[in-house]
Amino acid sequence: MKKLLHIFVVLLLLSSISFSQSGAAKSLEIGNQWVYRYRSECLNPYYYNSDTSMVELKRDTVINGKKYAVLNSQFQRADSISIFYFNIQDNSDREIVDFSTSNDSVFIYGKYRKRIIKRMDVPTAGGYYKEYIEGIGLTINNQYNKTPDSSNSKQLIACRINGVEYGETHLLDVESGDTLTKPNNFILSQNFPNPFNPTTQISYELPQDSDVELIVYNTLGKEVVKLVDKNQTVGKYTINWNGQNAQGKQMPGGIYFYTLKTKDFTQTKKMLLLR
Repeated sequence: MKKLLHIFVVLLLLSSISFSQSGAAKSLEIGNQWVYRYRSECLNPYYYNSDTSMVELKRDTVINGKKYAVLNSQFQRADSISIFYFNIQDNSDREIVDFSTSNDSVFIYGKYRKRIIKRMDVPTAGGYYKEYIEGIGLTINNQYNKTPDSSNSKQLIACRINGVEYGETHLLDVESGDTLTKPNNFILSQNFPNPFNPTTQISYELPQDSDVELIVYNTLGKEVVKLVDKNQTVGKYTINWNGQNAQGKQMPGGIYFYTLKTKDFTQTKKMLLLR
């Protein structure tokens, strides 16, 4: 049933996306949203989590003369057949996906291109399976690890594309004129993927302007790195952690905790770093 729902959402999306004469996807509008359901499971030590997370196109910006869409706190751009994200560490683009038809993992459905990226059953590492659809973005992201035995899955279940909503629409923010509704409560979401190696994303919501700290701790309660320490406006945020401490040193595998702190809210969640 869940597989059929996913296929239904994707087919509806495909029917809604228009393309220009050059084959590039129509520009996505500010306020577009993608809701993903993710599940994480580890057998030893045992861990299971299921949750939903939202990616929202908040605004546009220009970096090094190139226009990027700001998706939560990530910067992405698209050329005619490729999607890139801006890498802060080396001040450059990193290609996420190429829809070039010269690759045998690109499938054509009429005007639409789907790109499958996979590395399956590597004996000592595990594997992954990702699907991207041109004009939509990520629709499936499944990962599994051999040591320890763990898996993460992420599937698109709802979205708003240029004013049209599909899938489980009750999970999308309700629009009022040109302004999306604001978060009603402080929320700290479970990181994804979890377990993870080498990076993970931590998302949270602020119902009011707040002085925010987002801190990673080890099991002894010692601060590893402070990911956020500033005033932030009402909204939803996603922060990456690359498994490094404040000095840029890679941390060993194991359990870590992350805490969101404001004047009116404090919450801590657990995550597992694999090495």
